[in-house]
Amino acid sequence: MRYAPEDEEEPPKVRQLRLMAMVLMVVLILGFLAMVGTIVIRLGFGVGVDLGSAGGAVLVTAEALTLPPGEIVATGQSQSGVLFVIERDGIERLVKVDAETGEILSDTPIVRELR
Repeated sequence: MRYAPEDEEEPPKVRQLRLMAMVLMVVLILGFLAMVGTIVIRLGFGVGVDLGSAGGAVLVTAEALTLPPGEIVATGQSQSGVLFVIERDGIERLVKVDAETGEILSDTPIVRELR
């Protein structure tokens, strides 16, 4: 093995290999940061962050929620309350409950059209 003085240029293949290794390192770092960001978002570490009125969660402060009898099929939320889809006697109903008082705001039957 011979010693290469510093005033000589490195061979083009060595330069290309060094650049490819640096690009690979940058891609690996960006991929790792993307994975960490995805985990943080999925596990909900940003729960205390206010997302504004469009995407913010409704805080239910009612001591008790009054629902009509039936099986709860689905739940959801809106800016002004909590939504439940309740099935009773083969009929589905959309029930909106106030998040602060727990009272029923609306009770709407769901009619599905078969096509």
